[in-house]
Amino acid sequence: MKILQWIPSMFLAIIPTVVFADDAYDAVTAGLGRAGSEAGYVTATSFAETVAGLIDVVLSILGVAFLILIVWSGFKWLTAQGDSKKTQDATKMLVNAVIGILLSAAV
Repeated sequence: MKILQWIPSMFLAIIPTVVFADDAYDAVTAGLGRAGSEAGYVTATSFAETVAGLIDVVLSILGVAFLILIVWSGFKWLTAQGDSKKTQDATKMLVNAVIGILLSAAV
């Protein structure tokens, strides 16, 4: 029972650590940007770099979606309990997920 009394105290002790991390991040990135511009590095990005960053984000989201579809189809397959229709649906979902990730990787 005493352990349950310590859990809220430990949680409250961790919260300020997370808050202070945000302040340090802003200070460090501002200092890095200033140091880079003083050293002669260009801080502005070109249109091509912006598009490349956008493509990176989209591919990351597609990767997460692929992972979710694979896990979901595996869950459906395992919980089919011998029902052939449910197994076929899970297999179809798995095949469609693989085809989708191959098409997005080909682009």
